[in-house]
Amino acid sequence: MSFSDSLDAQRIRDALPAQVHARIGRLEVVDEVVSTNDILTVEMTEAHDWVQIARRQTGARGRQGRRWEMVEGSGLCFSLLHHWEGVPPAGLTLWVGIALVKCLREMGLGQPCLAWPNDLILDSAKFGGILTECLSAEERVRCVIGVGINVEKAPKLDRPIASLFQVGGQNIEPNQLAAACVEALSICVAWLEGGELALLGEAFARYDGLEGREVEVVGPEQSYIGYARGVDEAGRLRVEGADGIRCFDSADVRLCQS
Repeated sequence: MSFSDSLDAQRIRDALPAQVHARIGRLEVVDEVVSTNDILTVEMTEAHDWVQIARRQTGARGRQGRRWEMVEGSGLCFSLLHHWEGVPPAGLTLWVGIALVKCLREMGLGQPCLAWPNDLILDSAKFGGILTECLSAEERVRCVIGVGINVEKAPKLDRPIASLFQVGGQNIEPNQLAAACVEALSICVAWLEGGELALLGEAFARYDGLEGREVEVVGPEQSYIGYARGVDEAGRLRVEGADGIRCFDSADVRLCQS
């Protein structure tokens, strides 16, 4: 049985602590959808959070409409829908990334890091990504947070790609991993909604996989080469180049060849 075929909604729910269980009104595992983010973005639901985990996605998306590639049956992909009272905090995707890599480290799954703006990396190779989509709805904001993680295998692409198993060399119980990631994400969202935030730049620095490395930041009209210097409190990437530090709120980042 493949990794994703072993996923079971009841076993995942049973592994969640009571406070997380109470916040999630609906948790389901579906066999196949185009995209969990698409489903949760358009469907109306109750105020409680909704988690949808898919064994397979036929049209999973990344940033800027790119396709998210995953070896069938070998990864974890899920989305969480949360109704935000007011405006979501700056750097929401980064806060989610911090929660996930902290969770994976505590599970003993290597030393994953973050690559701005939304990648999970191991030794410079991407093994996961986060896609956050928010839409205003009356006095609340519907936020769908999608997560994709290569667990057993990684697809063959034209850039460094990894999986948790390939790097860590250990089997990972599917429902345990799913429950841990859902728990980390739920606790993160509840904490952020509480409004008592730490400094984003300081929190991100603990897991920053680009710090001090030479990068090329590619925007819609120009590119900029410099050294990554973390993020500011709004979640913008700080890059130190020949003319000082510039901040970027939306761009692609590539590591320069040494």
